[in-house]
This record gives sequence, C-alpha cells and structure tokens, in this order.
Amino acid sequence: MAAPTHWVCPSCGAWVPVAFNQCPGCKHVLHTGPPVVSHTVPPTSEVESPPWVRAVSITTALAGIVAFFLPWVQVSCGPIALTLSGYELATGSYQEKLGPESFDKFERRLMDQGATRGRARKSQPQRPPTQKDEPETLLWVVPGACAILFLLGLFGLPRIPTLLVSLVASSYLAYFGVTSEKDLTDPQYTGGFLAHTWMWGFWGCWVGLVAPAVVALLKPRSGPST
Repeated sequence: MAAPTHWVCPSCGAWVPVAFNQCPGCKHVLHTGPPVVSHTVPPTSEVESPPWVRAVSITTALAGIVAFFLPWVQVSCGPIALTLSGYELATGSYQEKLGPESFDKFERRLMDQGATRGRARKSQPQRPPTQKDEPETLLWVVPGACAILFLLGLFGLPRIPTLLVSLVASSYLAYFGVTSEKDLTDPQYTGGFLAHTWMWGFWGCWVGLVAPAVVALLKPRSGPST
C-alpha cells in the first residue's frame, strides 16, 4: 500500500499534507493520537455558482444576440439619416439602403418639404460613397460568441473558457469599431459631408461580450471539497 499523502483535520475537515502538523485553515495543531489519513489526493470540485452568476451572464449574453439585429450605426447627411444593424453589415444587405433608389426617395421627400415651406432647394443631396462593397462576414463572431457565452452561463460560467471567448470576440469588435471609425471620418470615403453615431445595438453587443467575463472573474473560485 502506498504511503498516506494527507490527513483529515478533526476540527474543520480539511485535507492537510502529512508533512504539516497544523491545519493551514483553522490552525488546529495535531498534538496526540494518530491522524485520520488518506492515501489519495484530496478531491477538488467547482464551487456551485450563486444564482446571480447564471442570471447575469445568461441575460447579458442573450441581450448581445438580440442587439446584433438592432441598429448599430447611424449615418447622416444633413436631414438624411440611415441606420444600419450588425446583421445588415454582416450580410451586406445594407447596400440596398445606400442604393440610388433609396436616395431618390429621400430627394423626393426633401423636394416635397421645400415646396410646402415655399422655398426651392438649392442643391441636390449627394449619394455618400460606401465604405466597402463586401459584407463584414467576420461580424458573425459577435453573435456566435454571445451564443457560446449563453451556453457557458447555463453550465455555471467556467472561468477560463468564458474569458477566452469574450477576449477573442471583444478584440475583433474593438478592431471593427476602430477601423470603421477611421473610415467614417476619412474624407476620402465620406466626401466630408457624412456624420455617424454608434447606436444602442453596437453597445448592447459590447455588454453581451464583456459582462459574462466580468461575472466569471467575480464568481467564487473552485476549491477543495470539505
């Protein structure tokens, strides 16, 4: 039989290596009598997650999935304003909103408003150039990561997988935000007459990616079973 590796503290029940004569937890000192020993390594188990861990992580991850289909960015040119969702940016369907037919409708509306107010419009609004012709297919990483975080929340939100998923997806979302911000403010792409605003859908996806990682860091850590 192998030599014993641990003894059980009679005061708190913790597993203590046989080399220690004092329990590091409750400071109980073994003075007399043989210790109750074990020949195996003490088992460890994940501390059961409090209810708020699942509640917060599941809710925010689900909100991040929904936010992907909400308005992400609003592009405006004077009175003309267009909102684009993450889904439209990922699939390329936003090009329909930026097409000639859409801007013709805006022009007719402005002409009607000018006629109603009794003054002629001096110039026609120009069609803003699109930033890219290809869809941002990598944006599907955002709702995909939120879906994974949702499932991890159901299983108690394990710390390491949650942090990895959140880090990868939020890093790409930050990259997308920085590059898009640069292009939307560059006169080479906008002609100098476009303004933009990040909408609640964009920030909702941020919450869906970051909040579960914060919860995973704050939840109780795993430890030895007693």
